[in-house]
Amino acid sequence: MLFLLYVANVGWSVSRMLLPAVPAFAVLWAFGFDYLLHGFNYKNFIKIALILIIAGLVFTEIAKILLASAQWNLYNKDFEWVKANTGKNDIIMAGGQCLSYNFDRHTLTPKTENLNKADYIWVNQKFKLDQRAIAKDDVLLKIEENNYKKVYENKKTGTSIYKVKQ
Repeated sequence: MLFLLYVANVGWSVSRMLLPAVPAFAVLWAFGFDYLLHGFNYKNFIKIALILIIAGLVFTEIAKILLASAQWNLYNKDFEWVKANTGKNDIIMAGGQCLSYNFDRHTLTPKTENLNKADYIWVNQKFKLDQRAIAKDDVLLKIEENNYKKVYENKKTGTSIYKVKQ
């Protein structure tokens, strides 16, 4: 049941859901690798093929990690500004769990009904790392209608932060 709640909140694409299964896969992999090395006559072919497959998986994961790290690092100035200029108990309207982690602040989903609960609104309509962080048009309209003060802007990343409560 908890798994279904997690999937409903975060989505299926989060690979860390499989982390608890890694030790079990590792044991199965170890027994299977040993069997393949000692159970077939085509030892050299199998050894080379398995080594290439393993190397391909390892290098693919390294490339994914480096790419993801580089993408998140683009927003480090934004995250640092939030940490330095907002209170530890301030609530920021920004979708997604990763933003909450990077801000080290509580966050709310960018919806109009959350405007009164938030202290700041994080807006980045070009944020490709988590689509749930992109504010909907009705939220942007409310920001304009209420004339919230823009307290931070980073043109390089497309991030703007508005102060809701004065």
